[in-house]
Amino acid sequence: MSADAGEPGPRAAILRCYAAMEQALAGSGRAAPRPPDTPTEVLDRAARTGLVRVGAARRLVDLFSEARFSRHPMTEADRLRATRALDEVLADLGSRP
Repeated sequence: MSADAGEPGPRAAILRCYAAMEQALAGSGRAAPRPPDTPTEVLDRAARTGLVRVGAARRLVDLFSEARFSRHPMTEADRLRATRALDEVLADLGSRP
């Protein structure tokens, strides 16, 4: 996922990265996010079913939680970390039969 110049900022980009991960998991059947799920529950189910490795997904969930619930500014470095984590998660999902 590339960061577009027109994006409003790192916080919104991080939230979009997490949403993209959820969307990618939506078609996965057993690991598909459900409305009452917390981000950690989504991650745990995806890892438990073998769809994703925990490392990158955990980094993305942690950044999402920070961006969603904190008041301090998120940085371009945070945006880059979220983007890289999403790329790893999507690669994991793409490598599954």
